Amino acid sequence: MADWDAEERRFRMTTREDAALIPINSITHWMPLPELPKERHNDWSRELLLCDGVTVESRIPSVPVEYIGKVDDKQYYFRSRGMRWMMVIADSIDEAIEATWANDSLKYADFLSTGRYGVDQFDAGYMPLEQAEEIIRRCVRLWRYSRNLIHQ
Repeated sequence: MADWDAEERRFRMTTREDAALIPINSITHWMPLPELPKERHNDWSRELLLCDGVTVESRIPSVPVEYIGKVDDKQYYFRSRGMRWMMVIADSIDEAIEATWANDSLKYADFLSTGRYGVDQFDAGYMPLEQAEEIIRRCVRLWRYSRNLIHQ
């Protein structure tokens, strides 16, 4: 990660864990970035259909991994950061996000599921998008199943 220090008039570079400061004049060689993979996740401008009735309206690919979308007649919010992930389904996106911070989450949401991911401090923040999407699909199946039980 690099940022511009206006006072010192130089770039400061740090590692993710803030373990090392590397002065810009210490860098002598650069490598070009590799070409991006040709996969569906690189087209951020189009809506993504995860499964029947479940779409992605926006997504952030890392730190935190975050998805916002629609499922049937509801909105969902998925977030993965640190070592945890959370999936919320509610009437509106505002209610879904509010539920993530509330003591009584189900006051705002119809469904809430959380889980642990990885073993290191930042693993969930770098969760592969395919893994996040699979968790979203599983949560939607569980929510739909519980909704059908209630209506029977």
